[in-house]
Amino acid sequence: METQFLNTFVTVVDRGSMAAAARLLHITPAAVAQQIRTLERELGVPLIARAGRTVSVTEEGARILQRARDLLRNVADLRSVANENDLAGELRLGACPTALAGLLPDILSRMVATFPQINVFIKPGYSADLYRAVEGGDVDAAMVMQAPFPLPKTCNWQLLREEPLVYWRRPVLPGATHTNCSASSH
Repeated sequence: METQFLNTFVTVVDRGSMAAAARLLHITPAAVAQQIRTLERELGVPLIARAGRTVSVTEEGARILQRARDLLRNVADLRSVANENDLAGELRLGACPTALAGLLPDILSRMVATFPQINVFIKPGYSADLYRAVEGGDVDAAMVMQAPFPLPKTCNWQLLREEPLVYWRRPVLPGATHTNCSASSH
């Protein structure tokens, strides 16, 4: 079985369409479809249900999805095992919108320069969803807002940066009828 075809399957499921997976994998949508069909033939079950331009994972595909992710991570880790002196493999990192826009770009650019053998996968999302993704093993770590609830013992919290919360409003002008800021487009 070709591990690249498993990677294509996981990417299609994650992206929700063959076209989006093709863009990420730098291959044509036809090549994505062919790889999925080949994998389905090898396994003897349908993995993807096609509905127009979108796809969904079948029951059979859902049963193998986590094992496919685990297998792909183990294959990526082989590079690290073979090169004991170099850190290598895959880092699956979740990030909330605040981290994606502010903190993460600088950190990633330094990390990639220091550890070029690490492949980074970014899963964008909101903090609550990313907590579940870490707990479920879908991502290795996440950059999120601090949880207002206790974390499970399997997780660890590390403060990266504190930012003030700022409220801004326009001053009320004499005779004005609106006191809040708003935007409109015409």
